[in-house]
Amino acid sequence: MSAIVVPLDGSKTSERALPLAAAVAKALKASIVLVEAPVTMESVDGGLMLYRAVRRAEAYLEEQCARLRRDGFDVRSVSTVADPADLIMAEAQRPGVDGVVISTHGRTGLRRALLGSVAERVVRHSSVPVYLMPPRAAATATRELGRVLVPLDGSAYSSMVLGAVIPLAKACRATVCLMRSFGEDETLLPDSDEDVQLPVPAAYDELAAAASAYFLPIRARLQMQGLGSEAYWASGDPAAEIVQMADLKHIDLIALATHGRTGLARLRFGSVAESVLRKSTVPVMTFGHAALKRLSSAVSAFEGRRKVAVEVDADLIYHR
Repeated sequence: MSAIVVPLDGSKTSERALPLAAAVAKALKASIVLVEAPVTMESVDGGLMLYRAVRRAEAYLEEQCARLRRDGFDVRSVSTVADPADLIMAEAQRPGVDGVVISTHGRTGLRRALLGSVAERVVRHSSVPVYLMPPRAAATATRELGRVLVPLDGSAYSSMVLGAVIPLAKACRATVCLMRSFGEDETLLPDSDEDVQLPVPAAYDELAAAASAYFLPIRARLQMQGLGSEAYWASGDPAAEIVQMADLKHIDLIALATHGRTGLARLRFGSVAESVLRKSTVPVMTFGHAALKRLSSAVSAFEGRRKVAVEVDADLIYHR
């Protein structure tokens, strides 16, 4: 049986991850593993004995487990004295684990902010997707995952996320909304000393044609999997376009590759994931280097197959 790992720290903020974890677990028919590292050597407070801290964490986790069991979930808990990130990754590496769900801005253990050390380390090193609940995301809005936005920048990194998005979308019967983000170096602006506010209409047509050609095999792949898809393209600041697209298209989840080099960072056009996480009002499914590496073999196998012609709706909408 597959499993979803959910780090908690006793705070209401960390508990914001639970509705999203429940939605993912329900879709994937997975169990839920609640983990907490209540005490590290740096967090011992006022001589509180280790065993009391662990017992308190165990009681807290059992309370959360009981609530989830009442909703029909198979749940277990792990509480131990450890570095929080190490504990999370150890559980994430167990066979059958399909993802980690973290609410950012926890109080202790996971107390670091959005770009803090725990979330950063987990995203960078986890070999499974890490679902992050940004501070602006409403926990109650994550119970259904009907529309998943997949931003793509034309790189192999960004397209690898489809290897994990497709099974989730099939389980949720979700629509996959593809978004091709063109950077400034791709907008085909004419050479000029004058300020040009927008590409010329011919450039729009050329970008639309490029996006259509790029989307065609991806949408064919989704159609072969029985999934509905929508396709959009945009030029400009990628992070701003992703956040705005998610709002306009009523997206429930953003699936975003990171390169895992620094921060939660760098897509092709800078610190996109980092900026999206600060501004997004919906959860973000992130893929660091280790997760992308795990997916790469499946992507390579797909791309090596003979192309099959499948009719798809080629209509694209330009979004500014």
